[in-house]
Amino acid sequence: MSDAALRILLVAPDGERWRALLAAVEGARFDLACAPTLRAAVERLGRQRVDVLVLDPDLPDARGPQALARLRRRARHVPVVVLGGGDDEGPKDGLPRAERLWRMIVSAASHGGGAAWSPEIDLRDGARTPPVRDDSGLAAVIARASNDLRGPVCTIGGLTSLLLEEHGGGLDAEGRALVERTRRAALRLDDMLAGLGRLALIAGAPVERVRLDAGEVAARVLAELARGEPGAGVAVRVGTGLFVSADPTLLELALEDLLAHVWRCGPSRVEVDAAVPGTLAVRHDGTLAGAGAFAPFPCPGPPGLAAVRCVAERHGGRAWIDPHPDGGATIFVALEPAVLTAAADGGTPTVRQA
Repeated sequence: MSDAALRILLVAPDGERWRALLAAVEGARFDLACAPTLRAAVERLGRQRVDVLVLDPDLPDARGPQALARLRRRARHVPVVVLGGGDDEGPKDGLPRAERLWRMIVSAASHGGGAAWSPEIDLRDGARTPPVRDDSGLAAVIARASNDLRGPVCTIGGLTSLLLEEHGGGLDAEGRALVERTRRAALRLDDMLAGLGRLALIAGAPVERVRLDAGEVAARVLAELARGEPGAGVAVRVGTGLFVSADPTLLELALEDLLAHVWRCGPSRVEVDAAVPGTLAVRHDGTLAGAGAFAPFPCPGPPGLAAVRCVAERHGGRAWIDPHPDGGATIFVALEPAVLTAAADGGTPTVRQA
């Protein structure tokens, strides 16, 4: 390998902060570009050459296995480093994470195309992920284990997708069916591990209430979903003045899971408003998911709303679904009332919580 600066594309929502960290690694020579979404990464690959791709499985517009497969299709001979969960106490060899990441990047560039997995490096922003405070330590163990497993699961799912697309013609029907089952199982497991990690973090995180505009958070999440699927054509309406007293990080996690769930239900319209003081109402006309959607791993159907329920309960409230007779549903998230929120049509509708 030459001494030229490595051209790195970091595909991660919070990647910019790693530029300064890598710059502090002695002897590191690199040209780092950051892409916060899969779509942005694909666009960058179309106009610039890179030596190594670094992928965080938690992208706002794609699951880890899908992102890996798409990147490998777009840049077939570029090695990919897939990041796993981090250890707050640091790796056993005592090296800083930035140095470990650099060594992994150099190793990947030296060995050429392929997918590597780095289980001890986590790019997620500590301010974005709630700290786990659990006397038993169980929540921390579950969160760390789920994160550590997502790297290899991402690799399995992504590479089996490529196997089907590029070499499926060389397999008989039974062989293709077996690979497809493996690919789907990896996607399912990636969803389960992501959900399990979020549940563990939410269950062990402290609740620090502040006055928030939930409508502003919901609008931001919906805009990100629309950017990830521009052809969906979903009409969105978000009420104004939806103020609640809630933990900022937990509320954002809940709205991300809730609105992603609704988006996957295939609606043509989504509305976010207030029902009664302290209670958010999300209405949609998509495929109905019943109360079982609040279980950790519902099957079949979209990923569950267990994290939403957990956030509501951590705030002293609850979450439930009210199905519409003509299709669709309203999902309510009741938080402990602190200030009056806006109500639809200027009134306060009656909401049954039993």
